[in-house]
Amino acid sequence: MERPAAPVEMPGMRLPRGLLALYTLGALEAAVPLVAQVQWLDAHGVGQAQQLRVFALGYACFSLRPVYGALADALATRYGARGRVLAYVAASFGGVLCHCTLAVTRSVASFAVGYALLCACQACAETCLGARLADVVASGVGAGRAQAEATAARWLGTLLASCVGFAMYRCDHAIPSPATAFLAAAACPLVGVVVALTASDTTPISMKRDAQSPVPLLIAVQVACAWVSAKGALATTIWCVSGAGLAVVFIAVLCYRRKTTALEEPLLAAEKPGLWRAGPFLVAVAAAPSASEVLANVRYERFQGRPCVLPLVNAGGALAAMIVCLVCVRRPPATRKAAAVAVFVAAGARLAQLPAARNVVYATLGNVVDSAGGALLGVAATTFALKAAAGSERRGAVYGAYLAAYDSGGAASGWLAVFLATKCRTEPDHPASVRRYLYVAAAASLIPLAFLPLVPVPEPPREESSDESSDDDVSLVL
Repeated sequence: MERPAAPVEMPGMRLPRGLLALYTLGALEAAVPLVAQVQWLDAHGVGQAQQLRVFALGYACFSLRPVYGALADALATRYGARGRVLAYVAASFGGVLCHCTLAVTRSVASFAVGYALLCACQACAETCLGARLADVVASGVGAGRAQAEATAARWLGTLLASCVGFAMYRCDHAIPSPATAFLAAAACPLVGVVVALTASDTTPISMKRDAQSPVPLLIAVQVACAWVSAKGALATTIWCVSGAGLAVVFIAVLCYRRKTTALEEPLLAAEKPGLWRAGPFLVAVAAAPSASEVLANVRYERFQGRPCVLPLVNAGGALAAMIVCLVCVRRPPATRKAAAVAVFVAAGARLAQLPAARNVVYATLGNVVDSAGGALLGVAATTFALKAAAGSERRGAVYGAYLAAYDSGGAASGWLAVFLATKCRTEPDHPASVRRYLYVAAAASLIPLAFLPLVPVPEPPREESSDESSDDDVSLVL
């Protein structure tokens, strides 16, 4: 299969407003019930370890993004724009049903199943948006600018969710029941369905059935990411044994594929489709232990009895991250050098959290700096993924595979943070132990620099031949 030509960037093109609105609604839906989920589990006597297992199920469902992307690609190949809309609308309606189920459920097992299905619906809807974003980049929008705008829209949704949380969890009022937050979150995908069905766009897409499909590789990536994300949901012995078994099966499949196919290029080539090169950098970026896992407990203990403080702190971080993303629209961090600078900035931002436990002002300022550095690094890392997806025929599946790798790193970050916090003997009421953890976390956040040389260097754009047929082009509506 001939490698697709790099898209030619058109400086005047911008992202459709409907797509940005859907990104905002998705982030709003995901952020509104965060406090309500923990509140529900605490009210039903679920301990901290069991809560981590429930949330690990959600991470595992997010790691199935390649499946959702492959489904979106298959529907787009057969039905064009209607296929993309069908996948997004179905996932959105599924999210509405899951939110309503969580609002009325009384069983812990039912809550865990409903939460896992909710994460699957949210991941499917977001992957459909990612496929749409890759289509827009392939039509001429710069990958760095497109990723920065989409990320800014997501942070806008997070900021709006913080405002909703501040209105719901007032310090001088009784805390509402979790059902209120679940029902409020259910309204977001309903609005998203209306936007998806009414918005229109004429960006052409060309979906072809590849002779050498990357789907087998994407399935392998998906299985590996789901295994990493299941760390908290399975016992340690079962997790290790299952990982060893998956490694044996994976190596056997690679050997069999190498023996029975006439592939002239090595299995680790960039055309397969670059996951082996940019993927480790994405995993390392997301897996670096951040300050938020530990400092969230510090803030909870420090400001216990004042629930309105946490939305205020989160709002400051979301606003700073959104501003950084808007700056990246003008100057996209789309090169290795920019990504290296972003890694150093994110590492230094972790140290800004050192006095975060003193009072609300320090907590807010520390979260502002940390969120700004993390947003810059996130845009720089995911831009490489968007570039690879835009240059592939299977944009949804490829972008989903990159995001699955990024999400698996995020899942690993949680239990790595717990491991480091244990080794550093971190206690919420012991500032010296918190400082030790932040020093170690800042040093560990430099590890992605070791994988940055593996990221493919961007190729210069090539002009497409003028006699190429456009009969297969279809309009995409989202």
